[in-house]
Amino acid sequence: MDADAESLRLGPAVAMRLPLPAAAAGRKALVRLLLLASCGAVRVEGIGRLARAPRPAIFALSHHGAWETVLAPATLVALRGGGALRFFVDWMYTELPWIGWLVRRIDPIPVWRKRARFGWKEGLRRAQARRNPLAEAVATLAAGTDVGLYPEGRRNHDSIRLAPLRPGVARLTLATGAPIVPVGVELPARTRLGRPPRVGRIVLRIGEPLPFDDMRVAATAGPVARRSAERRITARVAAVLAELSRKLPAAPGGPRKVPEMSSSFVPRASRAAITVAPVTSSAQRGEAAAVIAEVYRDEKRWIADERRELELDAATGERVIWLLARAGDQPVGVLRLVVDPELALPEGCGLRLEKGVDLVQLGGSGRFADVGRLMVRSAWRRQPAIVLALMRAALETVIERRCTHLLTTVFEDDQHSPYRFHMRQLGFQRIGTFERGELACASRRILLAVDLADAWARLGAGRRAH
Repeated sequence: MDADAESLRLGPAVAMRLPLPAAAAGRKALVRLLLLASCGAVRVEGIGRLARAPRPAIFALSHHGAWETVLAPATLVALRGGGALRFFVDWMYTELPWIGWLVRRIDPIPVWRKRARFGWKEGLRRAQARRNPLAEAVATLAAGTDVGLYPEGRRNHDSIRLAPLRPGVARLTLATGAPIVPVGVELPARTRLGRPPRVGRIVLRIGEPLPFDDMRVAATAGPVARRSAERRITARVAAVLAELSRKLPAAPGGPRKVPEMSSSFVPRASRAAITVAPVTSSAQRGEAAAVIAEVYRDEKRWIADERRELELDAATGERVIWLLARAGDQPVGVLRLVVDPELALPEGCGLRLEKGVDLVQLGGSGRFADVGRLMVRSAWRRQPAIVLALMRAALETVIERRCTHLLTTVFEDDQHSPYRFHMRQLGFQRIGTFERGELACASRRILLAVDLADAWARLGAGRRAH
């Protein structure tokens, strides 16, 4: 397996086996305790990249809430052999019950910017506010100790979009020469809840260490050059962090207030007009490949090379059609159609047909098209209009080809499976199951079929608005 793509779930057994040679007894016990208490909630992707990160390094993480404020540092300390890692932390976190005690144990770098809610604590804050956290971080890196920070500068309640980054991460690397290691923090439940959950599973995606030696040299030309270098470094880190976090980049125009999201809240950026078009140009193929890479390669790990999907299909000519959905100018989903597919599945796939189903007889009942590779980027899955638009475009396409039936295959256990949608909304019928197919997924496959006239009526094709 490619070390860059390796993932590790930090369950209790793994937490107890991790060697922590650089940790003192107290820190070792605390790190193991935190990982054990998480009950395997943390999964880390890109461990090979973490191993390549030199010491000292600057870890830049996306930020959701207090949950990862404790678990992310503990995880990084454990995977760095137990060595010290000092995080920038809002001073209020150090005052919280229980969590504050844990945060203080990791020797944080408090940021004293935010005013206290109570007068007596405001006096404490003002007494400490003269301390310069950036200078403290520079001294920490100079001593050879890693530093971590959340460059969004606050908890980001937007489950779709990254918040604008503050320039502190750029100033640190320019002052010290330490590389920046971007770490995307994803809370998978956000797509279901419409907001970051307070607790739950966490995915930490480690990016490639980013050295900025050339910009550090350029920044010595003067204040204007330094500010330019800071902007370029911040923009580069933001782009990588958005990709690793499975979020959209920050909205243009600087910081904006992001409301607490309820399950019915939909960010304005995601309400853009949805369009679907066949993939015909090289630019469209590149956008389709990016969607496939994000969903099937990086998230699901069902394929190794997204380009191979499109290359293989190009060889089959007009029988294979890829459809690309866009929300405004953003590519958000794809779907693949195969006209006149082979109904006979390969030997050894473990096919079991439902009672009364005969593939030969079924093939004689009309002309078939196979609809598959239906995928929507994670940040857009709360928009059912995307799936509806793709399916409507698919129906229009296959009807133009005079097909009468659709086939599709869905995974039984995948959390994003369209199985229920196909059955309830489109009227697909289950005709069989099989165990093995083209994609590297251990889940059982469910084979579905539908008469197009039924599906067309259910989708309300006469109503074009969505």
